[in-house]
Amino acid sequence: MISGPNCWHEIRRNGVSLAPLQDAEPLANNVNMAEPNPIDFSQYGQPDLIRKYLPASASRWVIDVGAHDGVDGSNSRGFILEGWKALLIEPLPAVFDQLRVNTAGFRNVILEQCACAEIEGDATFHIGLDGPDGQTSSLCEDEVWIANRSGEDIKVQVQRLDSLLKKHNCPADFALLLVDAEGMDLEVLKSLDFSHYRPAVICTEIYQSNPLKEKSKAEFLAAGGYRRRVRVGSDTIWSRVDMEPNSDASAGMDLYTGDQLPPEVADLPIESGGVVALNPAISIDGLLRVAGWAISPEHAVPGLVFVGMKTEGGMKWQQSARCVRSDVARHFANQGLRFSGFGVNFSNVVESPVEVRIVQVQGNSRWDFSESVQWTEG
Repeated sequence: MISGPNCWHEIRRNGVSLAPLQDAEPLANNVNMAEPNPIDFSQYGQPDLIRKYLPASASRWVIDVGAHDGVDGSNSRGFILEGWKALLIEPLPAVFDQLRVNTAGFRNVILEQCACAEIEGDATFHIGLDGPDGQTSSLCEDEVWIANRSGEDIKVQVQRLDSLLKKHNCPADFALLLVDAEGMDLEVLKSLDFSHYRPAVICTEIYQSNPLKEKSKAEFLAAGGYRRRVRVGSDTIWSRVDMEPNSDASAGMDLYTGDQLPPEVADLPIESGGVVALNPAISIDGLLRVAGWAISPEHAVPGLVFVGMKTEGGMKWQQSARCVRSDVARHFANQGLRFSGFGVNFSNVVESPVEVRIVQVQGNSRWDFSESVQWTEG
């Protein structure tokens, strides 16, 4: 998992700086299951892209290696909420405890506290600089990881992935394999017997610090009958070459898209207010990711957020799902801001810079925000 860019210096309220709280206390990492709006728990909108390559015939199982707490930046959470069977694998003790809390009551979820690699047994797990509950700890012994180590090591159990799937009676044709193992994705993949288990789609983290190992992983997947479909954020999505991609354009969240704002939003009176912080826009494989967070001056999350952008086909609007922004909640010491994030992917975007409009709906009014965005290739 790669942390998103720090955007506190970009906080604005109609051009006026909004000072954050200093020394905010850490907040409990709980999930508000009463949240009424669609939530995209992922970092870059991976699930909606994954769905385009999921055949209807695949068994509705998701295997998540490196599941972390099962919420922040999770590519599996949305599928779990839809009733998919899930096996979530996480080695860090403190993080696994939080994963257990965040999946309590889910009968469709199986948890395993271990790491995955080819050779089973106990192994040294290096705690990263972000601590024992962070996202950069790893088994990886590559030299590029040494500078990221905190100096603290723990022992963890290592199991082959195919051993875990056999233990939990996972079908051979399961739909989705997610791997985010901090430099160890290739070792995780090699611990799966691809002659028996044939996931329809694989999402794996890009190992940018070691291009040779990333190349080896790509060659391994290609030799196993998988085709690289798209890169999104820090991940690549692969699917079986013998399966046709999903042609159902409606797959995923039922969110508004159109050439104009929906009339019920466009007709709302515009009032002064609203806070928007945009992350740097990144273009990858023809998709432009626009993300950030939006709140009211009273530190409340807007009811709806729409993002507009000029594309080659004219102005396009997309309703954004809520995105997890625990960093915003911690910064303002307000757990109600946990789902204040938004993020959408646009295609066919005109050359940079491009005008981006954000419309926040709060009650019977709306707040409008616009900015010229300079995007870069990811």
